[in-house]
Amino acid sequence: MSRYRAFDLNREPFAAEPDLAMMAPALGQTDALARLRQSALSRAGLALVTGEPGIGKTMVRLALVRDLRVEPSLLLAELINPAAWRTDITFLRAVASAFGIAASGRTTLELTTELQKSLGALIEEDIWPLLIVDDAQRLTSSQVDLVRSLLGPDERSPRLSVLLFGEPEIEERINRRQALARQLAMRHTLNPLNANDAAGLVRFRLQVAGVDDEAEIFAPEALAQLVERSGGNPRALVMLAAASIDLAASTRQASIDRDTAQAATRRNTTDGSADTPVTGHGKR
Repeated sequence: MSRYRAFDLNREPFAAEPDLAMMAPALGQTDALARLRQSALSRAGLALVTGEPGIGKTMVRLALVRDLRVEPSLLLAELINPAAWRTDITFLRAVASAFGIAASGRTTLELTTELQKSLGALIEEDIWPLLIVDDAQRLTSSQVDLVRSLLGPDERSPRLSVLLFGEPEIEERINRRQALARQLAMRHTLNPLNANDAAGLVRFRLQVAGVDDEAEIFAPEALAQLVERSGGNPRALVMLAAASIDLAASTRQASIDRDTAQAATRRNTTDGSADTPVTGHGKR
């Protein structure tokens, strides 16, 4: 029998893979999503969402793509696999392919010129190109410069919108390029969840999985233990909650008390499967 069925759950509430159905309405993510929607629909140039690993960038990106795909005036392109664009040439070809542009150029100059012309043609048809890049911290320095080239001169209207999701170092690299920094129309930092939002994440996921009262599974002091240990990092919190359910199911416990939560936390930390939690709390 599934360990989750032991708790009368109809699905896994704490799976590692991102699932939009499990996106709790945390303030920071909700705010980021609203600002990104506005930035895209207003045809702003460059937008940036940063945060430490596990903080919720992927959930925000998936929710944004879901919402914007229904906008008929937008042509949405995504780059989500850095391994596919390790060089400048493969990066530009990946951008072209994501937009459905047939690019035959063999050099960065030829490809950049083709892309600029094709993007301009789209705008003339009143279709706005929107490029989303995940793991943007893995862009090379020359690829960051190519992003600036695609956007066009900062004193003119942009040729497309570019939304970058990445770890904090990408913002530092943008700030070192004054021409690109001037095109940064929106930036948002996802910070650790506060205690209420962190507990709300566990509560929301359990409700989606079919439990109305989280106290039926997690004693209040057990949930508080997980929230504190995670430091407000959603990924760490989900991993610790899953580990607690695993441990309780394996020992045939009807619910998870503080001792079980502590034991799961120690086990999860000892085997190295949990990220080091972020300390401190914030609204975003």
